[in-house]
Amino acid sequence: MGYTTPEELWVKKEDPALFRNKIMEAIDGTNGIIKPDALKYFDSIVSGKLPFDYTYWRLILFGEWVKKFNVKI
Repeated sequence: MGYTTPEELWVKKEDPALFRNKIMEAIDGTNGIIKPDALKYFDSIVSGKLPFDYTYWRLILFGEWVKKFNVKI
């Protein structure tokens, strides 16, 4: 494997607010495709109630894709 990033550290310790804000933007920008419950899911990962995974990243990237390509939903 090539270089891996310390995403779990970034998400849980260094700047969870940054990632949470990006998820909120994705919720707002996808007209209900991404549900507000995504924030509860993310908060559970940050608090350690759920194991770390990269689903949050897919939500953020989908929101960014919608914004970048001006997708009308």
